[in-house]
Amino acid sequence: LVAREDQADAGAVMDRPELIHRLLRQVLGLVDHNQAARPGLLRTAGDRNRRRAACRTGLRIACPRAGKRGRRGRRRRGRLRAMSMRFEIDPNLIEEAVFLALRSRAQSDPEVRAFHAERESTYRFIDSEERDAAFKSLCARFFTRLFLAEPVRQLLDERPVISAQASIFLLHRVFSPKEEGAELFGRKEPASGMPRYHALLRVRPETLLNQPALERLCRHEFVHLADMLDPDFEYDPGLRAPGTTAAQQNLTHDRFVALWDLRIDARLAAEGRLGEMPRERHVQRFQKLFGTGPGWALLFEYIYEE
Repeated sequence: LVAREDQADAGAVMDRPELIHRLLRQVLGLVDHNQAARPGLLRTAGDRNRRRAACRTGLRIACPRAGKRGRRGRRRRGRLRAMSMRFEIDPNLIEEAVFLALRSRAQSDPEVRAFHAERESTYRFIDSEERDAAFKSLCARFFTRLFLAEPVRQLLDERPVISAQASIFLLHRVFSPKEEGAELFGRKEPASGMPRYHALLRVRPETLLNQPALERLCRHEFVHLADMLDPDFEYDPGLRAPGTTAAQQNLTHDRFVALWDLRIDARLAAEGRLGEMPRERHVQRFQKLFGTGPGWALLFEYIYEE
């Protein structure tokens, strides 16, 4: 691929971002090889593997562009408008998270003793619906008393664009690691331009109680959400991947997933919010989807270092 572009050597390619963008668009089948491709947005839709695992219901594959500039040459950024985002939690997640949190404590712990005492009082209700409602209310109170949602709230504060543009944030319980992830629903109103977005985080109760695992999940997935809400990113959920067959489209989907995930982890590492960069895992995934030629290695290094 590098040789086809004017016999440019590796150093020359790495010094020419527009050439990297053109190569990347060509190998993903987004433009004809003879068509001049502007450096900018690379995007498609879908994540076949995660969709099969039922942890995605929408499509969100894209790569960020360098950014737009206004008439005066300044980067155009929309102001984050204050919005009161409602924080909702799946009752099933509340119940199981409370049980797991209390189970990890000694029986003599004051919170454990208080929970069991109050749970006994719920059995005074003869009507099953009233009893279930009382029990859910009890779990909700202890979910708050144990501060089980606070880590998620704190991690959301790292990406203020989410709370600025989403009206609802929902924590939803799932059963397997493959189902964990984030999703964005809604759109901007055509008339007013006001955002009408709902953000969703699917998480297991075990992950919610595991601080390092929760940080890895939330930080990565919240950057996905922030990218989709960033006007400069130009996320388009209706865009479909090129390809004449399902196999070609699926390959493009998987390539974009790998590219976006790599870029997000590289950004988090640069911010000091990732810990150790899982470079080897990304390299193996990249080689599986793109091959092992020098052109792909250059693209990996460009995205990784950018």
